[in-house]
Amino acid sequence: MMTNEERLLHALYSIKKVLNDFGLEAIKNEVQFKNGNTETIDCISVLQEFVVNYVNSSQLYKFEELHKVNEWILFKKREATKEEKEMYQWDYVLDCEIPNDGQEILVSDGEVVWSDVFINFGDCYGLESNTELTGLAWMPLPEPYKRKISKQ
Repeated sequence: MMTNEERLLHALYSIKKVLNDFGLEAIKNEVQFKNGNTETIDCISVLQEFVVNYVNSSQLYKFEELHKVNEWILFKKREATKEEKEMYQWDYVLDCEIPNDGQEILVSDGEVVWSDVFINFGDCYGLESNTELTGLAWMPLPEPYKRKISKQ
């Protein structure tokens, strides 16, 4: 029987996969208050943040466990907003789940797979190999094999 945490993780993972399969990057909801003010909610981000915080607070799972072996995460870019362009001096920003700074990952261009390191260069992110991210996908390295020592 699954725990509530497992159910939440699987539900979030399934929702994100379906949206990705349909090519949807975000679902936004604009809420208008009686005073005329509006607020836009990025629904998937809000749900993901809540689920991740809930699960991490229970100390049962890590968000990285959402990805199963052999599931590639596409490096997606989007046009930067005016504020982002002013702040970062970049026309495009990454709009996808990204590895941790310094994390060794598997990378693929659809034909070749290699190991690389994802790095925060200060004003941008990239690969240690300096390979352009466009058209690439990544996945975390699998956990190392743990040898069992038999007692004789």
